[in-house]
Amino acid sequence: MPLGSPKKLIRALPPSPIRSPRSPRSPRNPENISHMKEQERRSFIEYLKQWSLNHDSSVHFHGSINPLPTTISESYKLGESVRCVLTAVEPEAKRLVNIRLFPPRLEDGKYRLFIRSGSGWVTARNFLDKEYLTQLRLQPTPSRNWNLPKEDLGPKPSTDDTVTIRPLFHPFTSLPAELQDEILSFAIGKQPYYRPSLEMGFSSCKARNWIQTSKGHPTPLSHVLLISKTLTDRLARYIYTSTTFHFQTSGLTHFLWLAGPSNRRHIRCIALSFGKYALLHCIRWFAPDEVFALFDTPLNAFPNALQYLWRCQIRDLCAELRLRCLTIDIRDICNLDLPIVIRILRGAFAEVDILYFSLDGERLEKNDERVSGVRGHRSWAVLCKDVFSRYGRCRDIGFSMCFGDRRRRDSASMMQLEVDMREDEYFFNS
Repeated sequence: MPLGSPKKLIRALPPSPIRSPRSPRSPRNPENISHMKEQERRSFIEYLKQWSLNHDSSVHFHGSINPLPTTISESYKLGESVRCVLTAVEPEAKRLVNIRLFPPRLEDGKYRLFIRSGSGWVTARNFLDKEYLTQLRLQPTPSRNWNLPKEDLGPKPSTDDTVTIRPLFHPFTSLPAELQDEILSFAIGKQPYYRPSLEMGFSSCKARNWIQTSKGHPTPLSHVLLISKTLTDRLARYIYTSTTFHFQTSGLTHFLWLAGPSNRRHIRCIALSFGKYALLHCIRWFAPDEVFALFDTPLNAFPNALQYLWRCQIRDLCAELRLRCLTIDIRDICNLDLPIVIRILRGAFAEVDILYFSLDGERLEKNDERVSGVRGHRSWAVLCKDVFSRYGRCRDIGFSMCFGDRRRRDSASMMQLEVDMREDEYFFNS
């Protein structure tokens, strides 16, 4: 049976379909392929950053690495070969390298990086050490390179595409804690002395020549403890324990308050320099309540409504401190005032292991004649009568202010003072 004419056969065939353009969502769309490659590259850069923060680093190499810009033929997967630009800071150079980055193992959690060297692959540390030492030996001039023109490697990559490579000192955490503290304190410029009221940073000087002997640009303690939470947690205890904090007639309350209870308990050394009117300052702010009430000492602090609160506050804060050493500078202090000043200050702190005396920051020997009058124990009654007899009628306002109006009116009567002390014989005879 005939199949029919050619015209009828052509008409019987179905029309060929018209090819439509590729869908924007098609994986074969070149734009989508480029976008997926860029996403792979961004992920690979993040993996590289994780490696750079925790790897067996070269102790010599400082530089960076960044994968080449995205192309369809490039691969950015873990375990596969990826072309990157390796940049060295010193000696300054660029080089094209092939790397393989492997995911972390369960036991250590570290990414592993290998770099192509010749016909094989070596660890990143071995490769970077070898290249650094080779170029250093072959080209000892300031301008060294890896014999590759910079223009061949393209323009300078952006910061987001660059992964910094630098030495990581992993053994640091394996060092003894004392040595770690010494290294960190050296890094922040810590010195033996610190005067909080000046906020001039640490100093190697002691007292009177503080400003003149401070060199460079010292960093205040408050700034040091804001560098990072890790550094603060690590160094705070060591700083408060090993530093002698020096105070004159101001700044102590503010410093102890800002230090907080967690740091106050680590303070071990304090130096005080109150000058000529140390007696007045000690009676006002540090003396026991019984002595303060006996002399009826005016505080003359403003605002008046808070002056007694401040006295209670400084006494409570000092009562928390257990000092290894307390240093009292006797510059301008009357020798006769020293026994009661020392008795007041020793009692103001919870504990004082060693008491030192200094003059303009220079420590005095125990047998120095200038502090010979402080030896031996004297009761509060003896000390109070001695102060009252010497300053009860004194016209120097710096000493007469040790006594309130009521006590000054009775200044001619030592008998009245003794009567008042008998009301609390247990304390004043101690």
